[in-house]
Amino acid sequence: MSENVKKPDETLEEIIFCNRCGKPLRSDLSKKLGYGPSCYRMWKKERSQQHQLFDIGGDIKNG
Repeated sequence: MSENVKKPDETLEEIIFCNRCGKPLRSDLSKKLGYGPSCYRMWKKERSQQHQLFDIGGDIKNG
């Protein structure tokens, strides 16, 4: 093999996909979070709404 030609396994980088929409993630931060910027904002919003739902219930007393 020529010096300038790389082996296929040396040129491929791991492609990580968004956990919400499935699109390939580009930035290192997005790859670390597992979400692209807009999907991460939506995930945070949905998660805060879920917490609010559970907080509304309060304590259940027996008897």
